Amino acid sequence: MTYNYLVKLTSGESIPIDADEVEKVLTAIQKMSIVRVKRGIFNAKYFVSMVEDYNRVKGLNHGVQARDRRAFSNLKSLPDIFAGMESKLIVAKG
Repeated sequence: MTYNYLVKLTSGESIPIDADEVEKVLTAIQKMSIVRVKRGIFNAKYFVSMVEDYNRVKGLNHGVQARDRRAFSNLKSLPDIFAGMESKLIVAKG
């Protein structure tokens, strides 16, 4: 089983990290330095805790990605309100 973690910061933000990044994060925390991971960058001075990321373990995603709209699959697409506007803008410019 692959474990995924969240690094919690004093600002209330959380940065997801993978199991292969844990050692790099712990080393940076010991040295109180800045660490760059796949999904973000943070200063170890603002580190609060590291907890298991249950949402990613369950296969849930953080936020809604443009390419992953499973949560809204029952919603209809909105009409494009700017369709045909390009030709009108070109005429307005002269």
